Amino acid sequence: MKKQIKLRFNTEKEKTDQSLPAWRVLIDGVEHLATGVRIEAPIWTSEDILPTGQRKWHISSEGTVHWNEDGSCLIQ
Repeated sequence: MKKQIKLRFNTEKEKTDQSLPAWRVLIDGVEHLATGVRIEAPIWTSEDILPTGQRKWHISSEGTVHWNEDGSCLIQ
């Protein structure tokens, strides 16, 4: 089943902990972290306004996410 997928850079990596994975992968609104992302599906840009009023920009897609042992994911 296809899922709504949004990708954002994990800014906490730069702010607090360099060892954190670089990518936030939001799958149907649930956040996961990934070390890398490969996309083999149509993509577009999108933006959300959080309840705090903060804007967040994404690379968005619709598809299936497959996780690799190294913590990266493939979106198809």
